Parts: sequence; structure tokens; C-alpha cells
Amino acid sequence: MKIAVMGATTLTGNAIMRQGTMTGNQMTAIDEDADRAYQLFGQTTPLIAGDPMELIKDQLADFDVIVDAYLPTPEKAYRQVDLATKLIAMFRETHAPKLIFMLGANSLLTGHRYEHLLLQDLRHVPLMKPYLPLFEEQLNEYLFLRDIKNVNWLGISPAVDVYEGPVTPYQLGDNHVLRNSEGKAQISYSTLAKAVIDEIEKPAHHTARFTVAEE
Repeated sequence: MKIAVMGATTLTGNAIMRQGTMTGNQMTAIDEDADRAYQLFGQTTPLIAGDPMELIKDQLADFDVIVDAYLPTPEKAYRQVDLATKLIAMFRETHAPKLIFMLGANSLLTGHRYEHLLLQDLRHVPLMKPYLPLFEEQLNEYLFLRDIKNVNWLGISPAVDVYEGPVTPYQLGDNHVLRNSEGKAQISYSTLAKAVIDEIEKPAHHTARFTVAEE
């Protein structure tokens, strides 16, 4: 499949690029940092360099799947929603390309009875304060997407903690924080990427969001 990854040099985007290449897909990186992209993926990997907000439909229409792993700075967190609305508007009333949005865990339900969003907990963690604008906009992005019916889109939320590590068995869920056999809500970037590529190769979700965590 022809897969484009926006934000290809982010940790999530990088992992998806590598997993997609390993499984024989035709991967294209989309990133503002061309030097970093070539450093990570080599000179032979197709690259669309520049601001994703300036892309036009003709540059994207031939892909089978577009993965939005774009991650702006906290000062420009609103660009997450801006990019999502741009892509949705661009591909209204179409079936291809499929749009996959990498959402944070912040919009997942947590608590003893899953009665509140994870974001509500994070607002009270001092170390998270610099990143709250990103978390807030990731929630806004999900709230926007969930009412879209005439675009082939999918949202994926990782577990609460994402770390660099090998591929492990994983589990899928809907809207609740998932935990592994040790009670930890975590997943490696490699495992997250495998779940993304598995879903692309064998689609099981449409106009919906699912979450993934290690078993």
C-alpha cells in the first residue's frame, strides 16, 4: 500500500515509517524537517518536505492511507485541530485515502468506574502543565472527528505511557484506559506502530476511535 506519514520524524511517526517499510508497504515521509527525515530514513525514501498545512489535495490524493502523526509545539497546539479539519475538508465524500489520526490517551475514560477523562487527572500533575495545551487540543481533535460520517477516517489512542522498546503482544479497546497483565497502562512505540500497520493491512475499524495497549 502507498502510505504517507505526516510528522514522520516524531517518535510515533518514525516507528510507523519503519514498521510500514518492514512489512513491504510504500512509505512516504511528510515532515517540516527534511534533514532529519533523510537522516532517519535515508535519501531514497520519498519525502514531501514542508508545512503540512500548506499541502494541497493533488499531493495527497494518490495515497491509500495518510497517517497524521503531526505534533506541533505546545505554543501552537491548535495546529493539531487545524490539520485535522483541513484533511477532513479535503477528502469530504470520498472513500480514499483513508485518514488515520494519532490521538493522545487524554480523551480515554479512567477512574475506578471509568467516570472521567484522563485529561482531568493530568490537569493536576505539575510536570504535565507545559504539555496541557497539546492534551487539550488532542481532545478537541477527537471531539471534532467523532461526528464525521462522510470521510473514511480512523482515530487511534495509545496507552497512557508510551516508551521506546521492542514489539510485544497488544490488546485493543474502545474508549477506556487499558492496562497490561501487571496493571500498567503502557505500550512501546514499536508495538503502537505494529497495531497501526496491522489495522491498515486488515481494516477492522471505520469512522471510529480505538485504543491499543500491551497485554
